Amino acid sequence: PIVSPFTLSHSLFPTSEKVCNQLGVPIGCYFTPFIDLKEDLITSSPYSLTIDSNNLARCDQCGGYINPYVEISSSSWYCSICGNRNVF
Repeated sequence: PIVSPFTLSHSLFPTSEKVCNQLGVPIGCYFTPFIDLKEDLITSSPYSLTIDSNNLARCDQCGGYINPYVEISSSSWYCSICGNRNVF
């Protein structure tokens, strides 16, 4: 099967909180941190990204990954685990 370590729920994300609230559906991404990264398993689409633990947003306080349950503002996000404000 073709798999990807990082899959977005939408191809575009809202640029403001107002637009985000008007969507009516949740936005987010699925991240598989322990995926087998063999070359023949990775999706080859124009939207594929190379994501590893060095460039995936993590909470400065608890180390939690950014996820669909965080609160996002224009320049920061609030951790869904500890509530800490993190700057993008």
